[in-house]
Amino acid sequence: MPQTRVLSCLILLSLCACGFDSHEVRRWTLPAKHQSIDANVANWIPFAFSEGPLTVTLKTPPDSRSFQVKTLPESAFDQHSQRRLLEVEYDYRSKSIEEMAEFELQTSFVRLAAPLSTTDLDADTLYRALRIAWRRPVPKDDPKSELLTVNGRQWIHLDNTDSHFGGSVSESYGTLIDPKTVFFVAGFYWENIRKDPAWFQSRRNLLRQVRDNVVIIP
Repeated sequence: MPQTRVLSCLILLSLCACGFDSHEVRRWTLPAKHQSIDANVANWIPFAFSEGPLTVTLKTPPDSRSFQVKTLPESAFDQHSQRRLLEVEYDYRSKSIEEMAEFELQTSFVRLAAPLSTTDLDADTLYRALRIAWRRPVPKDDPKSELLTVNGRQWIHLDNTDSHFGGSVSESYGTLIDPKTVFFVAGFYWENIRKDPAWFQSRRNLLRQVRDNVVIIP
């Protein structure tokens, strides 16, 4: 009887494992990786991206990893009026694509359908223009939006960190660099970060550091 019970358990475990991919199995069996990230911006890696006559510069922490199907930065805007520029990951156990990262930074340009004033702007107007550009209806889990002024520049903050859906949550900061172009920097946080308030807050602060060191060069 004990042998039969053990055999049944092994069969059940095998069947359960077949229902999950290797990412899910590894996330269940291996501890999350809380990476030590250099917070000194002087040691960060510089990037520069141009759109028309304007150039956007920013910095990201070292020791990231990156996996892209397409080469970045993209040279043209896609069907959602977005041009992806940079995607880097942190809080990973190894460089292998099989190992999920807990935190990701993304940057992009978004091309608006119609020009907006760069001096008289509010969060609702800009968010409506972004949803039109993205060709997206108002989502069920609509992120909170507010307009912030940081270092003399206005940024829209789209905060979806209170999402009740599983998987990752995100937040992004976008600034109008000309009447029809918004530059975005976004952060994506997976479950293990969300379960640890200190870890979660440290990565949100890191995203703000990236935002605060963005420079627009005419």
